[in-house]
Amino acid sequence: MLVHFDERESLALASSLHARLIYRASDPYAVEARFRGNGQGETVWIFARDLLKKGLEHKYGIGDVVVWPDADPQNEPRIFIRLSSLEGTALLSVADTGLRAFLEAASRLVAFGEEHPHLLPALNALETTMGELARPGRCE
Repeated sequence: MLVHFDERESLALASSLHARLIYRASDPYAVEARFRGNGQGETVWIFARDLLKKGLEHKYGIGDVVVWPDADPQNEPRIFIRLSSLEGTALLSVADTGLRAFLEAASRLVAFGEEHPHLLPALNALETTMGELARPGRCE
């Protein structure tokens, strides 16, 4: 991944950032992004997998995470990801082919639109726990 000061800057001016995208079938709607900066430890962002998919084709997202394709046909196709928090904003980019490969691998684990059945075990466990906590007379 690359870090940019501005989306119109030359790729030669962008800095490299060690990043890892993680997808888990147990949390099928989410993608975890882990970034390791210069001696600052690791930063973790979690956002919707659909946001990445839709951002491949057009600007998508509002608020903390916005994703869009590079509009410059002279550059290698890249996808921009803007992350915003109270601490500041980061503008990142990833090769279009790399992000598409990640999303394809994730969809082999859980197809888009088939996420809900993968959540049922966790939802059932949560419901059982809530029922236990709400049961009158139980004290431990």
